Amino acid sequence: GRMNGWAEARHPILGAAIIGVCVILAAARAIHGRSSAGNGAVACAGLAFIVATGSRGPLIAVAAALGVLLIGLAPRLLLALAGAVLALALIAYFAAPGLDHAVGARYLARGWSNRLDIWDLALREIAARPLFGHGPTARLARAVDNFPHNLFLSTLFYSGAVGLLLLLALLACAVLGAVRAKPAGERFMRLALLANLVLTGLSDLSQVTKGPSPMWYIVWLPIVLALPPPHGHGQRARRVKRTSN
Repeated sequence: GRMNGWAEARHPILGAAIIGVCVILAAARAIHGRSSAGNGAVACAGLAFIVATGSRGPLIAVAAALGVLLIGLAPRLLLALAGAVLALALIAYFAAPGLDHAVGARYLARGWSNRLDIWDLALREIAARPLFGHGPTARLARAVDNFPHNLFLSTLFYSGAVGLLLLLALLACAVLGAVRAKPAGERFMRLALLANLVLTGLSDLSQVTKGPSPMWYIVWLPIVLALPPPHGHGQRARRVKRTSN
């Protein structure tokens, strides 16, 4: 009953997380009037895809990220969308009794999806090697779901406290670069991408240190887009412009 993941991801959660990045990029461009109809259609199609995968974490993450985007760039549109969603929910509640329970049951039937047990096991194994971790080929002692299902716990498990501190430092640089970005459209697009990454990582995702994988789209692409340009890049560009003039 769940749509499979996008392309090579071949997994509902990873596919939904990748499409979430596409939704944010398309929505930011639609708000700025860059082919608004086309980009708006892409954003809506991506949201429909995420809903069809039944992936709760990526859906919550992209909804919150779009909230960040709209708060910064189109607060009136955010209020209009919130009102429309509330109106549709009320109509569905009174016009089709039981529909809300059916929709909710689909997402709640899986409960915590063993996340609490996985995180408890991960923390116990992290405590055995807290400084440098267990290495990139390690697996949790589980027959299935043998990785921590959390970006930050995964980093601790595979790379230890050293790896986690490096990841947090990188994210801090990305946030700083996003906050300093101009114009406002770029700033809030980058912040929305990082919010989507962090929130998706709270309930899913694995190590960031392995080779080519869907994590390149989910983790590294948003970070690269959010990071500030190399030091001195802006000064060099201005010098080149003055010289050309």
